[in-house]
Amino acid sequence: MRRPLLVGLLAVGAITLTGCVDADTAPQSTASSTGQTDRSPAAPDQEPVARAATSDLGVAVYELGSYVTTQDSGLLRQPGGTDRFPAGSFVIVIQVSLDGFVPFGELDLTGLTVRETTWAGLGDTAELDTNEGPDFAADAGVPWGPASAQGRGRDWSLPNHLSTSFALAYYVPFGVSALKLVVDVPSQDDPLILSVPIHAE
Repeated sequence: MRRPLLVGLLAVGAITLTGCVDADTAPQSTASSTGQTDRSPAAPDQEPVARAATSDLGVAVYELGSYVTTQDSGLLRQPGGTDRFPAGSFVIVIQVSLDGFVPFGELDLTGLTVRETTWAGLGDTAELDTNEGPDFAADAGVPWGPASAQGRGRDWSLPNHLSTSFALAYYVPFGVSALKLVVDVPSQDDPLILSVPIHAE
């Protein structure tokens, strides 16, 4: 009689344990109830491909995805010349995530820009795909780069211990392996420079 009873107890224990694991591993909502429109989803559940920090601000970059364009970029090699990135060009999408380390008050992100972004080894300015990039970011549930991240006049402030992030999509020229990303926050002493590896297919 002991063997059936033992088997029954083990079966009940396994069901109970499975229920606990499922509950613990269920996806948790990261949405904030603060009502601020600049909040974005938490960074992807993966290691960043690049990171940099000051005493007040941390920046991490994640690979959000990639795609092949379905339309010309509209960026000509020279006036009247051929398109630099015609349909079929490869695009890498990154998520830039910022976290404040300030104990009290707010970290001022006024004038935040992502500037002087170039391709390592080429020195060429990295061009954003503003045609299809914003839709890709929206499908991934990440805001497209804030207007001020591209130098067009929107102020940001970052509440303590809460992160904010945005996506940027860059055309990838042939033969490059890294993106030099410069994140400049005027309230910090110096811009943060990150080398983002690119795995073009």
